[in-house]
Formats: sequence, C-alpha cells, structure tokens
Amino acid sequence: MSFTLSRKTGGLINALRPTTRLISYKGILQARYLTKTQIIKNRSHARHFATTQITGEEATYPDIAEFSFKDSISKFVSFKEYALRFTFYEKSSMRDILEAGVDHNIIPELQDYVLTEIKDIDSVRRFNIRNYPNLNKNQKKFLGKLNHLLLNENDRKNLENYVNDFVLFLCDQASLDDGVDLTMGPCALVLEINENEFEADADRKGKRGAEIVWVLCEDKFKGAIKYKNWEVHLVTCMVAAAQWNYYMLDEVYPEKIVGIRVIEDRFYFYSANIDQSYIEDLFCGRPQNDLHVHKYPKGYGFRISNANERLEVLACLSDLKSYALSLSPKLDVYEKEDLIKKI
Repeated sequence: MSFTLSRKTGGLINALRPTTRLISYKGILQARYLTKTQIIKNRSHARHFATTQITGEEATYPDIAEFSFKDSISKFVSFKEYALRFTFYEKSSMRDILEAGVDHNIIPELQDYVLTEIKDIDSVRRFNIRNYPNLNKNQKKFLGKLNHLLLNENDRKNLENYVNDFVLFLCDQASLDDGVDLTMGPCALVLEINENEFEADADRKGKRGAEIVWVLCEDKFKGAIKYKNWEVHLVTCMVAAAQWNYYMLDEVYPEKIVGIRVIEDRFYFYSANIDQSYIEDLFCGRPQNDLHVHKYPKGYGFRISNANERLEVLACLSDLKSYALSLSPKLDVYEKEDLIKKI
C-alpha cells in the first residue's frame, strides 16, 4: 500500500515522525481493516456518512468560509466559540473538572515543591539560592526557573522561553511522562471542519497509550489573561485531540479531554466531554449541539508562586495523572508504530 504524505491529504493527525503532519484517513482505515472502510472511503464520504446519521437524508454543507477561520486556530477571534458552540461553566473544584474519583492529594513526586517557606510572589522574585542551603537540587531548579519567569514577565521577546522551560520541568516532575504508561510531547494537531483544515498547535500533549488525554497551552505574554480568544484556542486544540483519537480508534475515546492553560505563573484547568456526534457534526461544518466546557478555578487562575495556591496546582496535576492512569488504552504506542509501518 502506498500513500503520499501531505498537509492536505487529511485524516490521521500528528503522526509519529515530527515531519509527518497528516496521513491519509482512507489509508489508516484500510490498514486497520475496519469494516467502515466499505462505508467511509474518504473524507467526503465521511462527511456524507456523518450528515446522514444526523439528519437521515442528504444535506447541504454550510460554507465554513463565512466564519473566517483562516488556516490556524490561533487566528480565531472570540466569536468562533459561538460558531463551534462552546459554552463555558466555571467550577469550584477539580472534581468537577474530572468527574472522577480523584482524592485531590499531592502525589509523592510533587511533595518537594510544597515549599511552605516560599509564601508569595515577592519571595520568589527575591529568591537567592545561597539563602536556602537545605533545599535539594530539584527544589532549587523549581524556584530558580520560576524566579527567572517572574523577573522576565515584562519581556515579551523572551518570556515565552521562560514559561516553556518552567512548565516542561513541572510536568516532568509530576511524572506525566514515564515513558511507558504515560507519555508527553509537542502538540501539532489539525482541526478538520467540513473540507477545511486548521492548524491546532498547543504546547504539549499527554497520552495514555496512543490516545491523547490532555493538551496544554501557554499564553506567553503579559496581559494574556484578559483575552478570551486564547481560551477558545485551548478548547479547539482539545477538540482536535478528540478528532485524532477518533481517526485512530474509529470512536471517541476518552470522551473527556482535559486542557491546561498557563499564563505567566497562573494555572487553569478545563475539561470537555466531546462525544462522537459532535465530531461527526464537524464533517458537515457546524456542530448541532453545544460543547460544555468546564473551567477551574473561577476568575483568575492559581498562582504557583503563592504558597496556598501552589498546593492547589500541585494537587490538580496529581489528579490529572491519576485520571490518565485510570483510563484503559485501546491502542498502545507499540501497536501504533506497527500500524504506521503497515501503511
């Protein structure tokens, strides 16, 4: 079987190799010997299939160009949340985000970063490693990276590097990538709506097996907290992650995708139950039902530079790890590698 790699071939999103953005949806279905290969032979047929499932008859597809999505979801403006029917609900606990049996206790891997002696943002800004000889190596790295982030929060040119450096360190310390059960990496997805493809790039994605469980977006300039379209950007990346899982598995699993938004030293947590009907509606151009997005906390996010709020961030990351591990992978990374080799 042969196929051509292209940004326009559409279908399987974000393949293993960094240079591979898309692989033919038709090819992946044939490679997995899915019975739906007889029904969905290409993306056009997939859209027809989705439409007839929804309406029971042939339908005309709306012109998605009227929404001016352009070629990247980072260019979405806030009204796109209405086009994609995002509805946001602020929640009062991480349990409302995961809707799962989480204990909200900080895992052992993150206990070192409670750091009760570092009480507020001024303590972090004044941090001098020589004044804390009893800290271990990772604690010093944590505070050093956070200190550099805060001292450069007004430097629009370089703040991005400091935010990314700190967040990557924190996710690694939370064991969100153990190389076996959980993996984490760059996130270059594509959101497909009707015949249109939009780059849906987040900063990180986390997987259980081959399925994407969470995505993370860093808003890397001061004042981003005021802009709603960055929130919409995160949720569209979450939808793109659900599309990836759908193409891989021929079903939406897990239905709940988690999002993390980081603005300077503030953390927000999101979730959305993205079901198959919503994904199939996108083949037609516009979803028929609202997508309910839960957000925690209410108002401004938790500042990890604040001692009390830091406890909440660490507990939320612990809950995320527990949630990811509670899922049963339907396709592990090794099966995925074999699948790619077959095509």
